[in-house]
Amino acid sequence: MKLTVTTDGIENIAADLLALPLSKRALEKDAEKALSGLGLALGVLKDFKADAGEMTLLYGTGGKCAAARIALLGIGEGNSPDDWRKAAGALASKAVELQLSRLGADLSGVIPVAGVPGHSFLQLASVFVQGCLAGSYRFERLKSGKLEKPEKKKSPKKKKE
Repeated sequence: MKLTVTTDGIENIAADLLALPLSKRALEKDAEKALSGLGLALGVLKDFKADAGEMTLLYGTGGKCAAARIALLGIGEGNSPDDWRKAAGALASKAVELQLSRLGADLSGVIPVAGVPGHSFLQLASVFVQGCLAGSYRFERLKSGKLEKPEKKKSPKKKKE
């Protein structure tokens, strides 16, 4: 797995799936501004509650963003590393399900949480990456495709004399 960190604006990140983690507080304050800046419809915010691990997938960004898909990713209150880990796991699991190879995330929402005593930016970013690794893991070595039963060979019938 290749991990790249950049300070480019989110509109310049060419990923198959770009995650915008939103806490419940940020959903009320900043979500409309972020979505309208990317040319996305604000109607999706009506059903999105920003619970930890909740995700809404958006297609067709109107050319203002280089990403093919954008995921609104709920992080709950966003104050605990477990919320970030759960959200990252859900994101990576969806990326594996869709067979995507390039995943991006805007972690600028980590900065206010990193100010909480006991949390650092590095720790929360590390938790997010760990959640992505755990969510993308699949143990399929012993899994086979369809169960195939061998066909029975018919023995030639003997003729009665």
